[in-house]
Amino acid sequence: MGISLNMRRISTKIDEIFENKIDMSDLKKYDENHYKTRAIVGLCLMMFCNIDAQDACSHITDGFNDMGIDGIYIDSAQKTLFLIQSKWRSEGSGGISCEEMNTFVS
Repeated sequence: MGISLNMRRISTKIDEIFENKIDMSDLKKYDENHYKTRAIVGLCLMMFCNIDAQDACSHITDGFNDMGIDGIYIDSAQKTLFLIQSKWRSEGSGGISCEEMNTFVS
């Protein structure tokens, strides 16, 4: 099944916002799904914490031993700790697996 028009629009917008801003140096080979997963973290931080894309990218923690935490941000104005788990699904369906959620909660 191909990518839907809505997901194509989201993907394009993510690329416009985060192009050349997300650190992907920990990967041996560029992977678009990893990039988009990290971009979703950045987008969440921008929306919920009212920060710009560059600042949001500095709070992305996605990586090999991240224990399911893909982003972390302390918002002192809201007195809130944001822990983010994300997963890009290009088809627009699905989500985080039970195993991924259990790791995150643990």
